[in-house]
Amino acid sequence: MTRDLPGILNAITRSLTDPADAARAVLRTEWDRGTLWTGFVLVSVLNALFQGVLQMLVPGTDQQFMIPPPLVFAVLMTGFLVLNTYLTYAVGRAWGGQGSFDDTLTLMVWFQIVSLALTAVQFLLMLVTPLLGVLFALLTLGLMVRCMILFVDVLHGFDHMGKAFGTAAAAFFGAVLAGMLVLPLVGIQLPQGVQ
Repeated sequence: MTRDLPGILNAITRSLTDPADAARAVLRTEWDRGTLWTGFVLVSVLNALFQGVLQMLVPGTDQQFMIPPPLVFAVLMTGFLVLNTYLTYAVGRAWGGQGSFDDTLTLMVWFQIVSLALTAVQFLLMLVTPLLGVLFALLTLGLMVRCMILFVDVLHGFDHMGKAFGTAAAAFFGAVLAGMLVLPLVGIQLPQGVQ
């Protein structure tokens, strides 16, 4: 995978059209763990800030459950993604996967870059018309779920796609559950019906 802008844009597109091939290409890149963590935090914070802005642009947002201040939300989102990354590694290994933590971190950084690119497109569409932005988000949600499952499958070298789905689902819901326990402790109220 080339590291110039056209190469990155091409790799983002390939991540949506052929996630397994894109994952293999990303794993061939060699980054040290310090660089990976720096990139992880950077794209996590940018994603969180974009999501915060998009939340305010969506019509009918419940004003009693607004996203917390941008910096707080960015920290919380980064924490969620760190836990999700660790669980993707740990659950996959527990189910016989072969992926290393560095490889997991590499793919999660790339996944966040792809997500950030799609969020940027959604933001531009929301400026045109919120409905178009919402429809784009629904379309890309399915693509991103597929992308994550195939990333996990390549990462751990599973012999069954069900294990990849189970690993991705367990990691996501485990991180969500941890977040639901932590949010009230930092003074963020969950919407009624979620608690």
